[in-house]
Amino acid sequence: MTIRIILFTSLFLSVFSANSQITLDNGEHNLEISGTISTFYNQRFYYSGNPGNRINNDPALGYDKGKNKFGLRDMQLQLEGRVGHNFEYNVQVDFADIISNGTDIGENPGLLDANATWKGPVHVTAGFQKIPFSRNSLSPFTISPFWQRSELTRGEVFSRRDVGIVVSKTLWQQRINLYAGTFSGMGEQLLSLGDNDPSGTFEYVGRADVSWPSRYRYRDFDLSNSPVPMFQIGAAARTVTRKYSSFLSGDNYYLRVISGTKSCYTADFSAQWKGFSAQFEWHRIVVDPTNNLDPSGLRYKEYKGTFSTKIGNAPTTYFLAGGFLTTLSYASKPLRSIFSVRYDQFNPNDLVKDNTEESLNFGYAYLLKGSNAMVKAQYSWRLANRSNPLIQRYDDQLRVGFVLQFK
Repeated sequence: MTIRIILFTSLFLSVFSANSQITLDNGEHNLEISGTISTFYNQRFYYSGNPGNRINNDPALGYDKGKNKFGLRDMQLQLEGRVGHNFEYNVQVDFADIISNGTDIGENPGLLDANATWKGPVHVTAGFQKIPFSRNSLSPFTISPFWQRSELTRGEVFSRRDVGIVVSKTLWQQRINLYAGTFSGMGEQLLSLGDNDPSGTFEYVGRADVSWPSRYRYRDFDLSNSPVPMFQIGAAARTVTRKYSSFLSGDNYYLRVISGTKSCYTADFSAQWKGFSAQFEWHRIVVDPTNNLDPSGLRYKEYKGTFSTKIGNAPTTYFLAGGFLTTLSYASKPLRSIFSVRYDQFNPNDLVKDNTEESLNFGYAYLLKGSNAMVKAQYSWRLANRSNPLIQRYDDQLRVGFVLQFK
């Protein structure tokens, strides 16, 4: 394993030294090598009434300032290939998260992509890939002034990636995108757990979106300064039934993989014109929990999940979760800057009173070399009642750093 990491890192650094994409082509097989490095400084502003930010959660002790740090978010290597006219593959690895053992597996797993696509009358993609559900989740991090996605879409409420098969089709000169897929239902955790849930069931996903007057990529910022107004509207749904929940140590909401039936619905709207852009995305999650305990005790701690914390002492037939996010941005070529503000609202359980998370996020990016090299900053201002013990995010946060893509 150590030898393989050294070899991959050596290749990664050789690509970085070239500061550009490397293309290898023998006529039949074309391979493009690219990557991303991003690093940041993070500053928390600690709220005095939150015992969760104290050492050992003890109010008598001082603040735990471990989040005031320098960090390496990405050290990614991507291999994109084409074999003949009908086959493509995509492998993307983040060594920063492999080294850190994938502590934020939802938003930043060590393996980002490992899939192959057949391009016929429809496109069929098989392997580990992004799930075609949330538009915000599908939009790339690398050209965003934000360092973190919304609470709804960063990977704690639903899995962003999984192993499965997706059939996709574009119509009307790529103005319409259609997706249908089936996945393991375990999300990013399948790679570490190995097996599916004992139920042996799968997750089913479908998405459709339409753009006008031309193709609209999954981008949240109008860097091309569109001369005419552009619009896109989309909707998606996914459903899965699990026998057992499967939580991670860093989970805050215990919704990602939950015992029982979980169905998610989303709708989104995007528009851009002359550097201005706007996005709105709505989510509704319906959970019919079973509260089954895993007798092995290996998958999760149920007392932190639906039975106690999120539902109450008595099980219920179902509960709802969800919320929305909205973003307004302006990209200025003369100023080489992107200015953005995003409002997030998320309720993890409608049966628990006063547990809605709210935040206002301010983002700024200075473009050193277009979107391929930028300095960016995000300030997260928590709007929820900070004295409420039910909310998960108490402290404001500032993150400033540098992102370089070599492609």
